[in-house]
Formats: sequence, C-alpha cells, structure tokens
Amino acid sequence: MNCQRHSSYEDCASPCQPSCPFPEEKQKCEDACVEACVCDKGYVLSAGVCVPAETCGCSEDRHYKPGQQFWADEACGRQCVCDTTLGMVTCREASCSANEKCTVLDGERACRPISYGTCTASGDPHYRTFDGLRYDFQGTCVYQLVGLCSKQAGLVPFNVTVQNDHRGSKAVSYTRTVTFSIYGATLIISREYPYKVLLNGQLASLPLVYNNELAVSLSGRTAVAETVAGITVSFDWRSTVSVTLPSNYQGAVCGMCGNYNGKAQDDLTMPNGKTAPNGANMGESWQVALTPGCSSVCKGAWCQACSDSQKKVYETTKYCGIISDKAGPFRECHSRVDPAPYMEDCVYDVCHYRGHQGSVCDAVEVYASACQSRGITIHSWRTDAFCPMECPDNSHYTLCASGCPVTCASLTSIATCHRRCAEACECDQGYLLSGDTCVPVRDCGCSYEGQYYKKGDIFYPEDKCMEQCICGENGAVSCQKAMCRPGEVCKLVKGVKGCHPEGQGKCVASGDPHYISFDGRRFDFQGNCVYVLAKVCNDDKGQLTPFTVTQGNEKYGNGKVAVTKSVAVTVHGYVIYIQQRVPWKVIVNDELLNLPLTLEEGRLTVVQEGRNIVVQTAFGLKVLYGTVYYVEVIVPSTYQDKMCGLCGDYNKNWKDDFRLPGGKQTNNIDDFGKAWVVNLPGHVCGGCGGQCPVCDEGKVTLYGKPDSCGIMSAPNGPFKSCHSKIDPAAYVSNCVFDVCAMDGSKETLCNSVQAYALACQNAGVQIQPWRSISFCPASCPPHSHYEVCADTCGGTCASFIRPVTCSESCFEGCQCDDGFVFDGIQCVPLEKCGCVHNGRYLMVGQTVVDKDCKSKCVCQASGLVKCEKLSCTNGDVCDVRDGVRGCHIKQGHCTISQVGKLSSFDDMSGAIGTQGAFEVASLCDEAAKQWFRVVVDVRKCIKSASPAVATVYVFFKDAIVTVNSQHETWVNGQKLTLPSKVTNELSVQVSDRSVVIERTSGVRVIYSISQEVTVTVDGSMSGKMCGACGNYNNNSKDDLKTADGKITTDMSAVVSSWSAGDFSRCGL
Repeated sequence: MNCQRHSSYEDCASPCQPSCPFPEEKQKCEDACVEACVCDKGYVLSAGVCVPAETCGCSEDRHYKPGQQFWADEACGRQCVCDTTLGMVTCREASCSANEKCTVLDGERACRPISYGTCTASGDPHYRTFDGLRYDFQGTCVYQLVGLCSKQAGLVPFNVTVQNDHRGSKAVSYTRTVTFSIYGATLIISREYPYKVLLNGQLASLPLVYNNELAVSLSGRTAVAETVAGITVSFDWRSTVSVTLPSNYQGAVCGMCGNYNGKAQDDLTMPNGKTAPNGANMGESWQVALTPGCSSVCKGAWCQACSDSQKKVYETTKYCGIISDKAGPFRECHSRVDPAPYMEDCVYDVCHYRGHQGSVCDAVEVYASACQSRGITIHSWRTDAFCPMECPDNSHYTLCASGCPVTCASLTSIATCHRRCAEACECDQGYLLSGDTCVPVRDCGCSYEGQYYKKGDIFYPEDKCMEQCICGENGAVSCQKAMCRPGEVCKLVKGVKGCHPEGQGKCVASGDPHYISFDGRRFDFQGNCVYVLAKVCNDDKGQLTPFTVTQGNEKYGNGKVAVTKSVAVTVHGYVIYIQQRVPWKVIVNDELLNLPLTLEEGRLTVVQEGRNIVVQTAFGLKVLYGTVYYVEVIVPSTYQDKMCGLCGDYNKNWKDDFRLPGGKQTNNIDDFGKAWVVNLPGHVCGGCGGQCPVCDEGKVTLYGKPDSCGIMSAPNGPFKSCHSKIDPAAYVSNCVFDVCAMDGSKETLCNSVQAYALACQNAGVQIQPWRSISFCPASCPPHSHYEVCADTCGGTCASFIRPVTCSESCFEGCQCDDGFVFDGIQCVPLEKCGCVHNGRYLMVGQTVVDKDCKSKCVCQASGLVKCEKLSCTNGDVCDVRDGVRGCHIKQGHCTISQVGKLSSFDDMSGAIGTQGAFEVASLCDEAAKQWFRVVVDVRKCIKSASPAVATVYVFFKDAIVTVNSQHETWVNGQKLTLPSKVTNELSVQVSDRSVVIERTSGVRVIYSISQEVTVTVDGSMSGKMCGACGNYNNNSKDDLKTADGKITTDMSAVVSSWSAGDFSRCGL
C-alpha cells in the first residue's frame, strides 16, 4: 500500500484516528481494526492529510486555520485571530484604513482597497508608473521596480526587482528576470525557465501555493503571482512585467514605478529624494545589483533614435499601425486606453529590430492585453501571415480564453477567479493543463503541499534527500525512505533539489592525440581510425543513462602525427556527429542541423561557444570539441568505476587505465588503443609503434621558450591565473612534441596554445589576451571581431528569437559587431534573421520536413514559419539523404561486410565463404546507356582473418574505376588523386573514411577503410539487376539462385556462380 508522507502502513489500525480540529478528543470506536495508513507520532488527520497536531487551528462557531484573521462584526470594528499557542480565538478593537472599505466578497468580510494601481515595463523597457508617467530605460543590470519604503501598520513589506538583458541588439534590452520577495519567500520568474518559476531557489511547475499567502498560476501565456495582501505581480517570460498594488499602499512605495501618490510629476524620484532629469538617470539610480557585463547606459551609434522616414514605414498597418487603426481590431478600446503611447513604443522597438516581426507582435500584444485586462472586447488581430500564435500539441489559439484556465491541479488560486479573459493557447476538449503542457485527464499529475508535480516527477520534500516521492497514477504521491548513491550529494542544482553528482571527471584528447584519462594518466597514441573515447560499460542496473563518445583521428600535415577529425556522441537515442572545421552545424541521426539545438525537451542541448561545439545533457555529461584539435569529455561522479574506453575507467586509480574491452589489462599503448577501435579491423589502426617522432634536445629547449609553447607556463604570462587550476606542464610538453613533429609549424603551435586556453576557459578561468599581430593573430569573417571572451552563444538569431541556455564560462572566438547577429553562417543585421521551429533554428528560405514526411515547413523572411501538408508519392520513401530529410527516390542497397557477409538488394544475407573475383551487381541489359558492373576481389590477406574485399572494380561504358584496400585509386589504368570528377556524370571522392564512386544516373559504390562495400541503385533499376546481389525485385525468396538459374540454400554457391571470368583464379 502506498502511504502518503508522514504516515506508515499498519495491518490492524483503529478506524478512528485522531483528527483536527480536536486531536486530543478520545473517540468512541466500536468497529474492528482495519489495514490502513496511520499518521506518524505528532501528526493528525486534517482533510485526509497528515499534518502536525499543533497546526490544527481553532474551533468556535466554525473551524479557523492557525493564524487566520476575521472580523467579528459587520462594520469591521472587531478583529479576531486564531491563536495556536492558546488554542483559541482572541479578539481586539480595530478598523479599516483610510484607503480601504469594509466589504463582503465570496462570503468573506474584509477591509478591501478602494482602488488599485498598476505599473508596467514592456518591450525594450518602456516604463509606465502607477501614476501614469512614461519613460524608457535600457540598462541591463538589476533594478528595483517597486518596494515598500515607509513602514506603516497593516502593510506587508515586499520588493520587486528586474534584471534586463540585451536581446540581439546592444541598443535594446528586455526584461529577463523578475524577483518578487514577500512573506519571507523569494519568487523568481525568469526567461531562462519558461512556464516555470523558482520559489526559494527551487524550480516549480504551476500552479503553486505558498503558505496560503502567495499563489502563482498561468493566465494566458503569463505567470500571475497573487497575494493575500492584494499585491499582484505578473511576467510573460518574454517582455512584459506588471505590478498591481491596492490603494492602501499609496504613497508608501518607491522604485522605478514611482511612489503611487496620484501625482505623475514627482515619479522620477531617485533614492536620494532628488528628481532625475530623465529615464536613464532614474533607472541608474535604482540599480541594486550588477550582473557580468551589464551597463546602465546605452553607448554607441546604435543608440540613436529612428529617422522620420523609418518611423513612417513602421507606423503603417503592416507593422504598428494596427494598434491605432480606427477601423482595426482594437477600435473599441481606443476611447478607454489611449493607443498613441503604445504606438510610439511599438515603433521604437520595431525600428531597433529593423522590422523583425517578433518585435511587432510583442508590442501589439502589449496593447491587446492592456485592453483585455480592462474587460474591453478586442477583435481577432492575428492571421496566418501576421503574428500567428504557435500552440503546442493538444491545444488551440483562443482570442478570449479564461483568465483562470482549468488545470490538473485542484488549487487554481487563493480566491475565486476574478480575472478578465486573455488570448491564449487553450487545451483541446478532454485535455487539461499539466504545468505547461495539455495532457489527457488520465495523465494529470499531483498536487502536494501547495506544489504541482507532473505525472512521473520524482522529488525530495525535505532538505536532506532522506525521503523520495514520486507522482503516480490518479494524482497519488507515494514516498519512501531514500539515500543518495555513492558519488552523489543532496543539493540544489539549477533549481532542482535532489541527489546530484558531488563532482565530475574530465578526460582530454588534444593535438596529436595526447590523452589525459579521467584518473589523470597521460599517454600518446597516434592511431588514425575511429576509437571509443568514453563509454558507459556498467549502467548500474539501469540507474545510469548510457552514452558513448567516439573520436575519429586522421593523419595530419607531414603524416607523422594524427589529429581529431570528428567526434560523435551517442545518447538518448541520438547520434550527434561533429566534424572538424565545420562550425555551427552538427549531423544528428544523419540529418544536418543548425546550432543552437534543443532536443529531448531541453534535456540535451548542442550549442556553439567561441570556436567550440558543446554537447550537454541534463544528467551532467558535457562534450566539448574545439573543431580542430581539442576534445574534452566531462562526466559526473555517479559514473565512477562505470566507464571504459581510451579515457579509462574513472575509478581514481590511474594504474589500471589501460583496460581492454574484455576487462584484461595491458601495458602496450598500441594494443590498448587498437582494442578500442570502432568497426575497423585492428591491423590498420595501431599507433606509430616503434616509429614515433622524436624531438632532439636543442629543439625541445627552443620550442619550450616563452615566445613558443612556453607562453602557457610563463609565470607572468597571459595564462598565469590558470596555473593553479590546470597544470600547464602536460600542455607545454604536448605542444613541444607536436610543433617538433611538424617541423616548427606555426599553425600547430597556435592550435596547441589554443587547447590550453580552452581548457582554462572551460574551467571558468579568465585568461588574458594571448594572441597578437605577431603571435597567432586571429582572423574573423566580415562584420565580426575577435574577443578573448566572446558571446557567441547569446549573440545569435536563435537566442534573439528564443532563449538559449549558455554555459557560465566564456570562450575566445569571433563575436558579431554591434548591430549584427549570427545566423548560422555569417553575421547579419537583425532583419535577416530566420526562425526557430521545434527547437531548431532555420535560416531564411530553409525547409524542414518532419520525421514521417507528413508536413513541410519553410522559414520566411519575416521570421514566420509556413507549413503545409506533405505526402510521399508512390516509389518515394521518407528518409535522410546527404543530411536532408524528405521524400526521396526509393533505392536498393547491397552490402558486403568486413567479415565477408553479403546482404542482397532484397535483404537475403549469407557468408561469401570463398576467395576470388566476383560480379556482385550489374545492369542485365548490356546495351543500355546506364550499364555498369561491380566486381569485388575477395582475399584472405591476414592468416587468421575472414576473407574480405581487397579490391573493387567498377566498369562503366566510358570508364573503369579501381580502388584497393589502401584507398589508392586508378581510372582507366591511370593512378588518380582524389577527389576527382572523371566525366560530367561520374565522380570519385573520399568521404568519411570511404571512397565514393558515384554516377548521377542512379548508382553509387562506397568502399570504406574497414573493407566494407555498399552498392546503392535507384528504384528505377528494380527487377533489372544481375549478379550476386540479386535481381532487386523486392522479393528475397528468389535471391538464392545461381547465375544459371538453379535454386540453392547456400549464399557462397550463389557468389561462386558469379565468378568474374576476366580475372584469373590461378593459385586460389
């Protein structure tokens, strides 16, 4: 039986358990005992929940909660309170204040405010004070919006601060975080956590109730925090924050919202009591905290206001004009809410964003909600082409949706809903709001101690993580005793309390791969294949998320050394492939995608920071690849002693790091490296063996000087602040080795120093500028410049459209000049930005097709995504080709594996089992223009190995291409350097460790370094093929047929029958 918190199971319990309001009262109990959950000692039942006995409250004519106040008469002259220490109600004479009146609402008599005042900050903060004064202020630090300044009886102290940040343009700042402090609690609503809030540092879903004094819920797309004191704070997680105060706070508050005394003329009062001459001075005076890189003044050419000609463009109905259009959707609001100031704000923002539609929509929305919050009807203003509202699954857009949407949580707010309607995404029929998603009613979560949890959520209700609760079926929470596992500690991380890794392990592969294992073992291994760098070899009975990180190395420069050419991370069912010198893009499950990228509902992100591509997971794995030379794998301490690969086992003992896949140890580095190769026969994948490059002592001294590799360890050099955190010795010796092996190459020197710079910056160390005109000068593309601490993650089109989580550390790299943002290829003005669709950034004109090819969406110049239905025609299949998903011509694939197993076009497979040259695929019609023939020569080149393809011959009408196992290539008998265009239709190139022979009219032959052969033909050749790969008629049953048509059960007999007569079998 699942028992709730503070109770335990008993198989024979009294059916009459102590309960509120009189827990001490002995009840007469005649009934037999029952099995039940019984409250722990010191706890009693209250409305079915076990609560501490002292919180039962008082009982007079009715039940009152502890500390609950009420009026005993009709004129609000006598106030009573439930005093828990006495266990009874006590009363005293009292009265309402001057700005309040005694009224009854929802059956409750109270002193209620005569009126309310509202202050807002919207867009590129345009402030409207309680008394109606308007001003603009673009600071990006932390400022006091409003707080109680003069202590008065009956007024609850509170404070609201805002932190702003630049969004896309240095000229513009938007509200990023709102912090509301009241009743000893701190509530943070931040753009970083959409549709969630932080209460006392802990991340929580909505709705949320705290101590029956503060309730936070979702209204439209806005978080609304209401309090018993009558103060309401709301923020839409994007750009608009508002604070509403009851009239009893008049004249008692201060901050950027003014003093709420009914006079607008004194609203620019600074903390020193003087009046500020303008909004900039006003804002600066109320600064209460700094954030890294923040400033309170806008400096530079981009701060200039708009020209009149620009204003005219943005005042048309295509942009902001819709606000004040006399025949437009807001016509009925004009007489109640003056559109002119909203129009002015809109033009200001849109001008700075050069007409980008997102800024238009945000500004029009501010006016729409100002009208709706006063109960004024507005008409439909969004269209498919103008500001459409994208709604998540199982919901739809409604212009006037309930201000208090029905949610899975039973607690909607403190009082009955008195909110006006607002435009929102409303859940479809049969669905309810669970946090921020619409779910079928059966999938609703749980309300527990004022908080809402989604179904399946795991949480720890008390501080030491000694008890773990899970939200199960039908809203039932079950809790059990818990303990953090080894390597974990109970703490708050990014708002989530729980058992988190106490530390982390780091493995580095740098330069000509010099490795530093998780346990600190240093070794060099110069193999140039694909190797397992780090892999989970023991997932602790499913407790740990499995992942694998592989590293592809290739020969570099003069061929004496190898460097990292690619990194692949396999996690959560995705394979993320990062290529050398390909910035801002990754291949995910074969599809080429732009960065930044968010997958698995934010549990997996891929971003570019500086020159590095960083893959990060919510469970603590972080893989950083500098896209040239340097790889870092960081894993949380929960994975101690569970890892394997070149990075070792992470068990705090470096001596056993050379462990082979079977668990045996070796001391030979080449054997160790070779053992962790991926999909390749070991013989081509060892290191440099006995022929490793050696550096003579004179050169070691020369390259160790401060004007070379020694710059990293120079006691007063640019990296001195990093020495205590990361020992430069390994990096210096690696640098000397590589520069020496590359005959003093400056590029190698710069890459080696950059590796140490990256290591320092990733560890959060601020380094000094180390590049100069004479030492490793940086080059940057147009409209960008080099910075030692560049904001490449936040300065993108994608982050301008939607918040992106960037790491705390900054990296050197190219940052776009002011007024420009990065669009995935280059720095562009804001108006050239594309779109964000399903967590992916699309450039203007880029098309994306969904997983099943059911819809096709294109990003338009306005920043809008236009989608249409799609279905693949007959003969087409939905798959990914050359990195692009879509409807493609059906193809047939026949493969011969590295161990000599053949799989036909129609998926019949078996071992070749014999040596010699065989015709695997050809077009039967030799007269056809498209005719081709593929012959493979299968040999047993190593005694113990299986027979594998040693040479591939591809015959066309106008060319013969030959490729051997070393990837040497000949065309018509002449040796060729790759890549090469042989004829208009025929090309031979190297791609990802394979030679690719491709003819545009439907045939591609791939021969990989691992001696695998793949023959791909178009669907148009179905039923027209000859050879050991079968006839490609979509029927595997007739594939075991010899060349002369005899049926057999043995693939080797089929292959033998297709022996190529133009090749000798002598000696086989």
